[in-house]
Amino acid sequence: GFVGTLYSVYIKDENTVFAVGVTGKILKTTNAGSTWFDVPSGSTTAFSRIKFYGTTGIIAGQGGEIFK
Repeated sequence: GFVGTLYSVYIKDENTVFAVGVTGKILKTTNAGSTWFDVPSGSTTAFSRIKFYGTTGIIAGQGGEIFK
């Protein structure tokens, strides 16, 4: 499992949740947290915040970087 720090969680619906944290980590569950899987980000930036606008996810990285 994942060992590290998560900084932000976004609950999209009763089953789908995203969490972001250190070294570009994005985790997702589609079954209310029973299992989680990695979503590749291609970044090593620490992610500090995640938010969705419709179907588009926006992640703020430390240092002011924005990922979509």
